[in-house]
Amino acid sequence: MPDDPSALFYARLEQAGRLLVVVDEDLLHETVDVREAALVSAAADRLACSQTEPPLPPGSAGRELELVALPLAREPAGAGPVGRRAVLREAAAAALVFVPCGAARAVSLRTLHRRPVRPEWGLRLRLEGCADIRLLDVSARGVLAATREAAPAPGQRLRFALGQGEEWEVEGAAVVLRSFAGQEPGETRLALALEPEPPGRAALLQRKLSALS
Repeated sequence: MPDDPSALFYARLEQAGRLLVVVDEDLLHETVDVREAALVSAAADRLACSQTEPPLPPGSAGRELELVALPLAREPAGAGPVGRRAVLREAAAAALVFVPCGAARAVSLRTLHRRPVRPEWGLRLRLEGCADIRLLDVSARGVLAATREAAPAPGQRLRFALGQGEEWEVEGAAVVLRSFAGQEPGETRLALALEPEPPGRAALLQRKLSALS
């Protein structure tokens, strides 16, 4: 099998005739909603497949999702999934059409996009109404943060800014999914879903986070 992640991604799709579509991610419990689809055609700028089983939720067109190619049975032990971000351009009852928008890379289906934040990255989160906020885990779609201030209520929408200071920053709305007691006395943890503005900035955030190591 090819060593290049992109070539490996397409080779697996062509040989297996199927792919996985990651529909949603639970930021708190580190689980993902993964659905299988049959491959129809795959090219660098367009990928078509059957509707997933179970079908994608209504209104999914326009979403940026993760497409995953699993290792084949004949690959060496230890081979892992390869994923690629793609925008769902068309969603019909029987077929889906995606336009790839990110580079193929190794992924984990358990914590597909979340990454524990390292101090050397210099990532900073600003959250409306929270002067004291500490970033714990991050993905292009959500973060886990900690604060010692009064926690916002679940469902509340707050303005956020996330980035590496003057190098780059993404702003938008953050929705509080849940708040719960942290590991330290007086600490509250917040699971936040991020909605970058404009929506295209989500791709920038994904690229920047993927480059961190």
